[in-house]
Amino acid sequence: MASRHERLAEICAPFVRDGQNIVISPGNAGSLVFASQFRKKNVKARPRIAELEGNMYSCRLIGPAKVFVALPASPKYVAAFPAAWTQKVIEDLKGMYNLLPATNVFEAALNTPNVVIHLAGSLLNTGVIDQSEGEYYLYRQGLTPSVMTCIEATHAEKASLFRRLGYVDRSPIDFLKKLAQQGEFPELATFRGLNGPQSIKHRYISEDASTGVSLIVSLGKAFDVQTPLSSALIALASAINKVDYLGNGRTLERLGLAGLSVKELNQFLAEGKE
Repeated sequence: MASRHERLAEICAPFVRDGQNIVISPGNAGSLVFASQFRKKNVKARPRIAELEGNMYSCRLIGPAKVFVALPASPKYVAAFPAAWTQKVIEDLKGMYNLLPATNVFEAALNTPNVVIHLAGSLLNTGVIDQSEGEYYLYRQGLTPSVMTCIEATHAEKASLFRRLGYVDRSPIDFLKKLAQQGEFPELATFRGLNGPQSIKHRYISEDASTGVSLIVSLGKAFDVQTPLSSALIALASAINKVDYLGNGRTLERLGLAGLSVKELNQFLAEGKE
């Protein structure tokens, strides 16, 4: 989970080497957290820190050394911080992973399908989740027409923000519409079998409220893009779990990037300096 990024960076810090590739999957802007922690730890080496747009594999750990894989591996977008290193990361991992370049780590982080799916889809199904005793399947049970409408509206806010920032929006909505047609597309049956969320404290809520959706709201406030639905979803999640997901979340302020213009922010993400 993204909440572990700071601790993982601390653990990695003594072992970092020049020219090493550190790829976080999924990213959730974790590359910026790793870079910040390495600076705090006075790491002298210069690794290439990058992150994926979503997970490398759609999977679950279901037992000791046993993994449930829901979809075959497919090409993934990746971005390094700074983005000037992205192509080098892709070249170094060629033959192991099929990677494509994203504009920067914010584009990669916020294009993760989870950002627009998990929080809205979970919160609108809280009653069923509370009563499920851990046996709930969002992609099999929760993608009702009303839920889909809310998810699409959440995506529309992200798309508006991307237009302001100059990023490429890769929408999960078409794929989600196929998933929602339970009697169709049998090749997606395995994916529909992914369990979760098992409770309202599940990462579908706690992680996405505190990372991707918080970052969308923070960027919207900074650059005058309205995100009322995203803000409302965070407020609901915060009330239900009694956690200030926005105040404690991954925002421009907490990343040390408050006060920058769009141009300055994108330059920083591209070059590693304002």
